[in-house]
Amino acid sequence: MEPDRNYTWDDPLLPDAATGEVRGRRQLRSPASAAVRSWCPDGGAVVASC
Repeated sequence: MEPDRNYTWDDPLLPDAATGEVRGRRQLRSPASAAVRSWCPDGGAVVASC
């Protein structure tokens, strides 16, 4: 972590793209200043971090 950055707690989830069931979760500290989205081309996973 960089000392001059403002960090907050994020709780990213890993949902199952077909059922919406939460497959994983981990709390971490991060600078939440932007939204980032990513997905698998086959539709198997979707990830969003804000």
